[in-house]
Formats: sequence, structure tokens, C-alpha cells
Amino acid sequence: MTTDDVIRSERHGAALWVTLEGEVDMANASTVEARLRDAVTQDVDRVVLDLEGLTFLDSSGVRMLVVLATGLRERRKDMAVVVPDHGIVRRVLSIAGVDSLVRVLPSRDAADEWVSADA
Repeated sequence: MTTDDVIRSERHGAALWVTLEGEVDMANASTVEARLRDAVTQDVDRVVLDLEGLTFLDSSGVRMLVVLATGLRERRKDMAVVVPDHGIVRRVLSIAGVDSLVRVLPSRDAADEWVSADA
């Protein structure tokens, strides 16, 4: 599976929506992280990571999310992660404490509301 199969991004105004699908693990986490960093340009205020299609996330993927969230916070940008309430990815994020660092939303509709709240 190539990085192009895992990550897709699109802009909606000042919000960057990124969809991750498949697996993020030690084989591709650094490449996915670099692509995410490159996608967050100066005119992006909010980043939504849609993880609904992610089937596997190991510690490398968790690290990638923490590094990205921390970097965005330092640049005064907001980030939310879309993860259904049930499932392995949600459980991994909860166990790792990522849900205390990043806004975790249960659906893309909830993310739409979050993005438009301050628009």
C-alpha cells in the first residue's frame, strides 16, 4: 500500500480536510507525517483528520498524531480527529491519551459543525 493510497487531502476555505485510510504503521508513518506537514500551509487555520477509514494504527501512527497536534498548536492552528465512537482506532487513541490532546469527534458531520462554528 502506497502513501497515496493512505492519505487524501482537500481544502475548504481555511480548513484542511485530510482522510487517512487503511493502515498507518512504522512502514509509512514518517511519510504520512511529512505529507501532512507539507499540506498545512500558512493560510490553513484548522485541520480535520478523518480516520473513519483507518483500520490499523500502531504506536508510530499515534506518535505522528501527537507530533502533528503539537506542531499545529505551536503555530496557533486547531486540529480535530474524526473517529467513530466504537472501534479499534478510537480505543488506541483513548489508551494513548491522544483524546486529551486533540479534539476527537465522532463523525464528519460533527467536524463540519466544528469547522463552521467560528467561520
